Amino acid sequence: MGGGVAGLLTVQALLDRSDDLALAGHGAPVSITHAVHVPGHGTASRSGGLALRYASTDPRADGWAARSTVLAGELARRHGHLRPHVRTARAVVVSRRGPVLGHVGDVVDPASLGLDGYTFALRVAPSPQWDTCALLQRWPEALIADPRVVAVRLPERLGAMADLLALHEAHHADVTVACLGLGAHVLADTRLHGRLGVLLRGPVPHSTVHAVAAVVDDDDALRPRYTVPHVGTGPQPGTAPGVGDHLHVGGTSLPVEDPADWDDPARLREQALAEVPALLADVGEVFPALAGWQPDAPPWWHLRPVRDEVALARVDPALVGDRDVVVSHGWGGSGWTIGPAVAEETARSVLRGPDHVDPLAAHGWWRP
Repeated sequence: MGGGVAGLLTVQALLDRSDDLALAGHGAPVSITHAVHVPGHGTASRSGGLALRYASTDPRADGWAARSTVLAGELARRHGHLRPHVRTARAVVVSRRGPVLGHVGDVVDPASLGLDGYTFALRVAPSPQWDTCALLQRWPEALIADPRVVAVRLPERLGAMADLLALHEAHHADVTVACLGLGAHVLADTRLHGRLGVLLRGPVPHSTVHAVAAVVDDDDALRPRYTVPHVGTGPQPGTAPGVGDHLHVGGTSLPVEDPADWDDPARLREQALAEVPALLADVGEVFPALAGWQPDAPPWWHLRPVRDEVALARVDPALVGDRDVVVSHGWGGSGWTIGPAVAEETARSVLRGPDHVDPLAAHGWWRP
């Protein structure tokens, strides 16, 4: 269930897990019905693709982030037909508040990078950068091309847990994995809330030193800001004709308190636009040569579904009977950072090896 980064990573992880078990002589045939309402072109497709934490404060996220860095490299090697979907990028994480978690790299002097005013800098090399411009257009088609995957387009969004269970029955599922993102509020998850994210995109002048690094300003854990150059020698897959080098700037995370905004978020536009001057100021701070840079497209904004702890577990049988239903949501827009590891846990739970260890058992039953 779900066509965003969570759903796509889970489908990929199930296929990879099936392959791994088969190679090890433990046959694990899998048939996947990938059901979506609207293919995922939300936060995940517009984040710039840099692996960093967003609003998630789950204490498990640092471990997931470290494991996901490894898995991202494996994805790049094992699935070359999807390239350019994961690539290494020169990245620097900077902060005024001291060391940051969830990233692995070499501590360096911020002043040596021309980043005065910061107390901490971490050079991350290699760092997975997901080229979402290309990936979100090509990945679903590549997954569907696998004969084990059948895509089902839902006529409408789910309205309640009963709709999810009806879908489970209609497709005679052994296990349903619900990666619903913002749509998870139909499961009556009272701990799920939204945060507003803003992104600016535009061309990079060739006279600038834009290729130095992608920079993440982690001064505020709940408001990490990023400046991500997408550098190429010509038009990139998935971009408009004639568009080559682009700069992605964004990462703000503002709480959305009114539940009505989840269904009709138009009134948040004013709040999103108010963040633009601060984001533009960030560009000039981390890349002085880009002071005065302006986007060439309207600001893009979206809601990130977040919880204080990610919902990753089997649903309590008291709610679903003898049906096996797994939920995975509330990542806070951190899909590219923690998603590969979360999807791996899910796949190892659904397709268990000879040791019969269930990774999700440690998370306990999920209840709204």
